[in-house]
Amino acid sequence: MRILCLYLRYGREHSSAFERLRRWQSLNLSQERVETWIIDNSLPEGTPEGVEGPFRLFSGDNSMREFSGWDRIRAAYAEEIQGFDLVHFVDDRFDVLYTKYLEHFHPTMLARVASRPVCLGHIDSYDREVSLKGVRSQHWIRTCFFFMSPSTLDRLGPLVSQRDEADFFDREGLFRRGSLSGQYVRYITDWLAGVPLQGVSWHSRIGDPALFRKKALMILNEHALSIRLRQRGVRLMDFCWSWYRGSHGLLPSKALPGWREQVRFRSDFLKGRVPDGGVPS
Repeated sequence: MRILCLYLRYGREHSSAFERLRRWQSLNLSQERVETWIIDNSLPEGTPEGVEGPFRLFSGDNSMREFSGWDRIRAAYAEEIQGFDLVHFVDDRFDVLYTKYLEHFHPTMLARVASRPVCLGHIDSYDREVSLKGVRSQHWIRTCFFFMSPSTLDRLGPLVSQRDEADFFDREGLFRRGSLSGQYVRYITDWLAGVPLQGVSWHSRIGDPALFRKKALMILNEHALSIRLRQRGVRLMDFCWSWYRGSHGLLPSKALPGWREQVRFRSDFLKGRVPDGGVPS
């Protein structure tokens, strides 16, 4: 299977992350043909394609952080990307906060992702449902590390869908009423203020209003990506659920369980509550 890894970074601030990605690839994708492209959003627009060791190096687009960087490359190299079976999206913060999902990967599940409208990654969720521009949702794929096929990527369209801060903030920089539910505003505000959510907190409080708005827009783009995938008939597959099935010799079933069942299974498994074979089909 041919896998294209689109590794997104901003300069070399987190250079050790790429080394950890390479180790992960050697442990988990040793039987696959993996080609890694480095996209550097710190390079000036128009920088010609180059090389960094054995890897192709591209300038990205930092206007919408990782999402616009990936979009630039997928648009410029669309025909070449179609020659791969899977696209693996990774950014240089993939190994911060919760990282247990990196251990929960089984390559036998990749065939399902390559052949069906499925996005494989770590499913995050809120405790309560939120609303984004009238669409109710509670869960999303963490976008620092996920897989989908080129055909599924085409079905999704651009990764960036929320570009205009004015859709969510008024002239005073306050959240507009109606674009987001009150619960969603509280979640975003607390997270970017360093308040723990589900026992995890952001690394630091964001006090700069412009940076706060930019970070909030990235959170919304991440969630909106999963909303748009679901709207287009793409199912979300959690790493832990798929890893358990693969490591126990359980073939992929035709229908994925819902996200709640997958997340509930992961929670039970991490707490040691799942007996052998006790995985939803």
